[in-house]
Amino acid sequence: MVNGSFDWAIVLDVGVGLGVLLMGVGLFMVCLRLAAMLKVAAQTLDSLDRQFLMLAPSLIETLGHVGGIAGTADATLARLTAVVDAVEGLAGGVVKSATAAQHAVDPTFKNLGVVIAAVSGRFRRFVRGAAVDVDV
Repeated sequence: MVNGSFDWAIVLDVGVGLGVLLMGVGLFMVCLRLAAMLKVAAQTLDSLDRQFLMLAPSLIETLGHVGGIAGTADATLARLTAVVDAVEGLAGGVVKSATAAQHAVDPTFKNLGVVIAAVSGRFRRFVRGAAVDVDV
């Protein structure tokens, strides 16, 4: 103090210092709460790890069974594919045989139709006594 005057700069310095101190204490409190929350999260994750470790042997065994079932299903599917291929080949052979039989029988039925038409025409001519002529 010079000549009875008060230096207000010191009040400003103390006020800024106290503000920074309060901000530091607030940040410290936030960090403490964050640490407590992360500790609870770590405990929960540890509990989950223990539960997974207890389930791991049974899960591994189950997955082994599923893998065996999948392998059996793959083998069965491969066999079914072979059977389907064989049936498709057989069906193709049957179609070819049916087509060949149709081509072989078709002219015979056409000729049989012509013969029946000729016989019925002749029979009609015989019965009626008329001159009904059938082109053969």
